[in-house]
Amino acid sequence: MEAAEKNIAELYDQGILISNGGGPRYYFDNINDIKPEMLADSIRNAELAALEFAKHSSSKLGKIKNANQGYFEFLPIDRSLGAHECCPKKILRIVATVSYYLD
Repeated sequence: MEAAEKNIAELYDQGILISNGGGPRYYFDNINDIKPEMLADSIRNAELAALEFAKHSSSKLGKIKNANQGYFEFLPIDRSLGAHECCPKKILRIVATVSYYLD
């Protein structure tokens, strides 16, 4: 019992919490480390989609009218599992809204 308590204390010191809630839970707390790159990727993707839209509507893509960062969302790779915390591998999704002028 003492060895188990020591192991739990060591895990706690590493930021790993133990509970009786049905197995391990996985959290990601370094979102600010990857946020700029994820946001830049989403803006590039929005521009590519807008360019395609402009092309198929015989328009020319203008400047950004407005933009909204939106939100970041962690999803389990296997969405049938339900609880996000129970899945160690996750998908990070960012929703950004960018409006462009069309000429």
